[in-house]
Amino acid sequence: MRGSNALWTVATSLLLIGASSAALDDSLTVGRAIYTASQGTSPIQISFLGQPLEQSSGLFPCASCHGERARGDSEGGIVAPPLTRFAALSEAAARQALLAALVRGVGFDGRSLGQGMPRYSMAKEDVDALLAYLRTMPNPSRPGLTPSVLTVGLDMRGSGLSPAELRPLIEEMEAQANQLGETGLFGRRIEIVDMLTGDRDVFVSLSWLPRATGSEAFGVSIRPPSAAEAPKGHCASLQPSIEDQYRALLNYLHERSIPVETILEGPQASFDVSTSELPRGEHAVPSVRVVLGRPQSTTAGTRENEYYFADLLGPAILDPKLESARIIIAAPVERQVELASVLMTRHNLAPRSAGSIAALMQANTSLLTALAAEGRAIDAKRGCDTLALEVRKNWSLFVIQGNDITKLDVVF
Repeated sequence: MRGSNALWTVATSLLLIGASSAALDDSLTVGRAIYTASQGTSPIQISFLGQPLEQSSGLFPCASCHGERARGDSEGGIVAPPLTRFAALSEAAARQALLAALVRGVGFDGRSLGQGMPRYSMAKEDVDALLAYLRTMPNPSRPGLTPSVLTVGLDMRGSGLSPAELRPLIEEMEAQANQLGETGLFGRRIEIVDMLTGDRDVFVSLSWLPRATGSEAFGVSIRPPSAAEAPKGHCASLQPSIEDQYRALLNYLHERSIPVETILEGPQASFDVSTSELPRGEHAVPSVRVVLGRPQSTTAGTRENEYYFADLLGPAILDPKLESARIIIAAPVERQVELASVLMTRHNLAPRSAGSIAALMQANTSLLTALAAEGRAIDAKRGCDTLALEVRKNWSLFVIQGNDITKLDVVF
């Protein structure tokens, strides 16, 4: 029976799961809004080619020409110089240079920046905020990301972990971060915080279920989005969606010329499915059925040639009728079971909780790998793209049938 198999026990447990750093200084937050979106605490008046612009709010942000990290750029014969020199100037000299550029269009060298440089009129408080932000270049601070700290937020709703079990998770994630060495991630210490216990700025979030992030953050989840459109800021999930699992399994069977039929049980799939069988040759292997849903028949019968997706079964995965069925699990089960076994001993955890923490630690490994790949000059968009690629590389499908577990050679 499956219930006597330790691998099956931990694997099914995974499937039944339903401030030391202050917030970014207000002036830097305002300064970044001005630099990236021309949005200050007061209306910003902008003139271009000698003409004042009506409804100028949001137009001609500094970043559109000088770049997100103020390294400068050129296009169409117009040169936008780098703005990183502000950090090396005294406060008074930096303010004088900024006002000369904003009001009179004069550069660091005293020469005109030309008509391609808009003229800006803004409140003194906004000038101060913009200057403070410019002086952090080329590695600007942003919510959850300072020159010395990168903050990872945890949202464990839906994981089944109790508040007491969150502590072992944070300890294990901190240990993973400590493996980066004394300098952390290119000079930044990784700080891990519980997003549900306070209003904290985070640069990236790790959640069990897909969650929308703040305007500046990006996130990775264990479970994939259920809808076609992911929540705002969600980059990737440790587990592929049902559609991705279905397509990968179908390709696996077709490549081996195995006749296959798709059966829809229960609610219709939210994506197009192929219910036709492959042509059967004289020596065709027995056909198999891929079932999208839960078994509807009340009789046990033989299901050894039926594939079911664990993500669609829920508690029905323990149904005796599925004893001989092939259960698809979209997770590196063997690796998670090995890690969960260690966690159960180290923290005296139940199999279900240890399995959850093991999955989250694997997601954290992908997250740290993606962040490290971006180097010191990481930004949310590139980090999100890199994270999505890193997570997808680790997608896998395993089949559990009886007490046997097999990894399928699939491509996503």
